Amino acid sequence: MPHQLTLPDFNLLSDEELFKNVMQDTAKELGLEMEFLYEGWIVRFTNPINPSERYELLGYDLGLNSSQSSFIAKDKAMCYNYLLEAGVPAIEHFLLKPNDYKFSTEDAKVTLLKVKSNYNFPLVVKQNNGGGGKNICFALDDSDLTFAILDLSKDHLEIALSPYYDFPIEYRCTYLDGEVLMSYGKTKGANQQNNLSKGARVVDVPEHLKEQLHDLTIRAAKAVGLRFGNIDIVETTKGLLVLEVNASVAQKRVARYSAELYQQSVNVYVTALRRLMGQG
Repeated sequence: MPHQLTLPDFNLLSDEELFKNVMQDTAKELGLEMEFLYEGWIVRFTNPINPSERYELLGYDLGLNSSQSSFIAKDKAMCYNYLLEAGVPAIEHFLLKPNDYKFSTEDAKVTLLKVKSNYNFPLVVKQNNGGGGKNICFALDDSDLTFAILDLSKDHLEIALSPYYDFPIEYRCTYLDGEVLMSYGKTKGANQQNNLSKGARVVDVPEHLKEQLHDLTIRAAKAVGLRFGNIDIVETTKGLLVLEVNASVAQKRVARYSAELYQQSVNVYVTALRRLMGQG
């Protein structure tokens, strides 16, 4: 049985400090020792009886996923194509790969024409392999689109174009080997983004949506061959659509919203580590 956690004072801890607490409680539950290396980028769990037995969380990646499935998940346009082939409803992402950081190649022109012919403004322009709500632009017209592409092209080789969907809540479901371990909703912050790092707030998942969300999560994860990850889903006028598949699992922000979510976050890592250790 899980031991009773002594919960930290969420208001006094930074995200990084809270995540360290989650990792310490994870290690305690499994009878492992835990240490943070490289300023927390690596979390190492060691069996105190057999120090040669150790497991690492590297950049929120536990190592359960294949390199191929992780690569697919990080590439928004490629991931969309895998979801599309598997019949999983998802928000469209189209790859724009500028040549020398300019959208003057034939491939780029074809992509732009296709997107503009099939979808109305506003459009979303984002880094194809980005995350955390960073490097995202909203284009209201051709002028905005041109500026956004040129602006992102200064630093990023690949860009993903998407139609804009208005959704008040984004749902995140944590998946492991055919089951959903936890799920919650994220409302928009002041900047209209659903990222907890950008001011979004956590809300409960409505009961009438849970079964549909969990089913879609499992289908999306299997479509890209993922064993462990976070699947983001939004409710639109077209129904539930997968927004993003994440091969790494970072529960450091959601854990502060309630004692229940803290315990669930610990349980996510405990369950995943047990799977990695061959215990379940």
